[in-house]
Amino acid sequence: MLLLIPRLCDSHPNAALLAANILVRDSKDPNPEVKNLAVSAVCSLTPLVSLYAPDVLGAALTDPHPRIRRTAVKGCGKVFASSPKVLEDAGFVDRYVEIQHGSVKNPAF
Repeated sequence: MLLLIPRLCDSHPNAALLAANILVRDSKDPNPEVKNLAVSAVCSLTPLVSLYAPDVLGAALTDPHPRIRRTAVKGCGKVFASSPKVLEDAGFVDRYVEIQHGSVKNPAF
């Protein structure tokens, strides 16, 4: 069901707001499968990506589970492709550059 939400929200923007609240809650779930799907879906909600993606991605990039971090990196790519200003304003680009230059020892953002 979580994979259908982005498609439905493209045609019904009001439904995106309701779905986003559920997805943000699911992105904090202790179950890694639920969290993984929620992070992926939040990054695909183009109408609301600027409101919810930075917080969800920030938490997911530092998650202890490697699959969640991998999904968050993919999500950063999706968000950057649709609206790069969102990630730039949230400081994700600067964090990425610091990691690439080796000044940060933890590669998980």
